[in-house]
Order: sequence, then C-alpha cells, then structure tokens
Amino acid sequence: MSGSLSVNVHGQPHDPALVLVHGVTDAGTTWPDAVAHWSADWRVHTVSLRGHGESPRFTEEQAGDMVATHVADLVEVLEGFDESPVVVGHSLGGRTAVLAALQRPELVRALVLEDPALMDTTPHRRREMRLWIDGLKDFGQRKDTEIARQIEAGWSAAEAQAWAASKLQVDLRMMELLDFGPMDRDEVLNGLAVPTLVLAPSDSTIVPSPERVTNPQVRMELLDGVGHCVRRDDPESYFRIVDAFLASLS
Repeated sequence: MSGSLSVNVHGQPHDPALVLVHGVTDAGTTWPDAVAHWSADWRVHTVSLRGHGESPRFTEEQAGDMVATHVADLVEVLEGFDESPVVVGHSLGGRTAVLAALQRPELVRALVLEDPALMDTTPHRRREMRLWIDGLKDFGQRKDTEIARQIEAGWSAAEAQAWAASKLQVDLRMMELLDFGPMDRDEVLNGLAVPTLVLAPSDSTIVPSPERVTNPQVRMELLDGVGHCVRRDDPESYFRIVDAFLASLS
C-alpha cells in the first residue's frame, strides 16, 4: 500500500478495509488479537510507523518534525485505497490518525482511537520519556520477564509476546528526539469531520473530558479498570464497543 512504510495485510480483498496504527515503541505486528478478531469480515492492514518494526528510520530532515513525517507517511498509505478505510489508532497511532483525518478527511471513513496521545510535550513527559528510553536499552535481557509480567496482568500471550518483540525493533534515536509539540485536544476532536469513537481509561490524562467534546461526530467511552492499552487490559469491552461502532457505519 505504501512506498515508505511496512504494511501487513490480513483477510479477503473484497472486504472493507481497516487500517491499524500502533502506539510508540509498538509495531504493525502488535495487533494479533485484533487481526484474529476482525480479519474474517475486514481486510485488515497493520502499519508500522517510521522508526518502528520493519519500516524505514528517519532521515536527518524528517527527524526535524517527526509528527509531521508520521502524518505524511500515513496519508501516503491512505491514498492507496480505492475506498476510504476505517482507521484504528492507539496512542501515537491515534494522534497520527487524528491529524491525518483533519488534513485529509476524504481519505478516512471513520476513526477508532484508543487512548490517543492528544497531549503536549511537557518537562514532566520528557523525563518520563527519558526513563522509558533507558529501560528499552536493556529490554532484551528482561524480555521473558516482561512477557510473563504482562500475561500475569491479564494480557493474552500473543499480545504480550508481540508487544515485547516490538521493543527490540525501535529506533532509540527516534525516541530520544521525539517531541509531540503543542496540541489543543479539545479543538482537535471538535474539528473532526468523520465519525469517531474514543476509548480511554476513566482516569486518562491525555484525552479531554467528555463534556468538552461538543462535536456530534465524536463518541467517547471511558472505561474503569483499564490502563493505556485498553484492548489488552479489557479486550471483551474493547471489541464489544468497537464492533457496535463499526456496525453503525453501514
């Protein structure tokens, strides 16, 4: 689908298209349960963002504005479809999908956003990112322990293993330079022109409170007892809510 990014495709060619866009440090391979769930009825395209998985790394020029590069890459993928797909994005993938939909709404049938990263880069978040990067440097030595920890927390084995494998493919230089920049999350969601479902933890700090979202195209679902990875922490609720939203599009 794209001359730049690594994209894996699952399902039958005649089925409607879903494009899955992962969060930071994940990859297109980190959606095994979603692919298994949807590929019987959808043509599922799993994208690895630049700097992740088997996709290219950033050039010096692209590294100057990584967010814009991610958006341009995703737009290139979406331009390859004859009919606009539903785009499902998690975290960084959700932010990228939102910005692509604002820029080129005709390319997006609808959005499903899992705790999308609609926040500014603050000094506190930079410190968190530095700790995260430090943890990735020796992740290979802790991989099996981390997989076991996530399975114990309730993730499926397939999700935990794919999540862990993706950490060994991340461009650490990208992580050190990544800056989300400013964002008015209320304005962003209220400016969308496509049907949009937002799923997030009830205590999320990166999505706006529902009363601030007045756009009739946007539906927000806040769940208790889940973390940033909603689909892994509570797959039953995630797929129930998303499936109902997808059914409403037809």
